[in-house]
Amino acid sequence: NIVFYEKETPSYLHVLVKGNARIYKVDKKGNELIIHKFKAPSLIAELANLEDIPYPANCAMDSNGVVLKIDFEKFKKFLKNSEICFLIMKSLLKKMKKLDEI
Repeated sequence: NIVFYEKETPSYLHVLVKGNARIYKVDKKGNELIIHKFKAPSLIAELANLEDIPYPANCAMDSNGVVLKIDFEKFKKFLKNSEICFLIMKSLLKKMKKLDEI
């Protein structure tokens, strides 16, 4: 199942609650280039929400699972809570570390 497509405007914060998902791009020949794989629990593409930019890649489930979709405009009110901000920062830093390893 597709969670979202590249270039879509993000409206929801996606939380992978159960299962596995992948972020990928498709090249000119139609080949799928996997950028990152996620295991639950994990935030998916939160940077697109925080930066208010279109999704930079596609996201699809690799297994049966559960993705919680949270209305991001409503969620912004909760960002005033430092614990929630810390969890989002931790998620972003973990992804930066993975990219650095690549």
